[in-house]
Amino acid sequence: MKQLRKLVVLGILACSLPSLATTITTLDDSSLFDNVAAQPGGSIGDSSWQATSFGTPGAKSFGWLNFDPASSIMLGDISAVRFDTNKPISHNSSENDFYLSLYTQADGSNDGAGWYGNRLNLDPFYAINIDSTADSWTTWSTDAGTNQLRVYDYPAAGSYTAPTWDELLDPGYSDDGVNSLAEVDYASEKLLGIAFSTGSAWGDSFMGALDNIVIEFSNGDSWVFDLEASSVPEPTSVLLLGAGMLLLRLGRRS
Repeated sequence: MKQLRKLVVLGILACSLPSLATTITTLDDSSLFDNVAAQPGGSIGDSSWQATSFGTPGAKSFGWLNFDPASSIMLGDISAVRFDTNKPISHNSSENDFYLSLYTQADGSNDGAGWYGNRLNLDPFYAINIDSTADSWTTWSTDAGTNQLRVYDYPAAGSYTAPTWDELLDPGYSDDGVNSLAEVDYASEKLLGIAFSTGSAWGDSFMGALDNIVIEFSNGDSWVFDLEASSVPEPTSVLLLGAGMLLLRLGRRS
């Protein structure tokens, strides 16, 4: 993991979640990410992002979509997470893919590292009811149904018994102490960052593309990350500026 070397921080100044509705963010600058490149064709827009670490043992593709140390958004505010991937082979229970990680702010209790609290991984490898076709876009979602994502708290390696998103946030869920911790009230953990990644141990064999990353909130608002080769922003889009940071803040509904 390259710690905080390149950050993209998103939000809206002096606004609260109810006023955001759907915020579409078009990402089109490869310098914002490690080991990714543009690829024609996307599940939304005109293009997507692909890993470029093919043939490089130990290589990893990694990028921040959101990072805000002062965020007041709690995991319990997030109702669903979705993203689309496309690979030259059909996905099955033994195939790697891009995965999403949600980092929480360090609070001095059960922190995973000095700079973050928990790292919750949403990995298609452990999804429920997998259904995908080679060379076509597959949607992975925390919602119940086809390709439902399980979530596990790093440093757990993940498993097919890891909880769903709703189970993780349910205080009555029986944590196993490995994939999730009974000592952590996940719903009240504050969001620090959202990242996408490939694993560092299989960069020599993985091939795939990523697009349309969606974070839905319980009040009906959402963030949509459209990964594009070149930016043609829609009227509601927020264009990120080069390799710098456009700092915006998202408040919570009071």
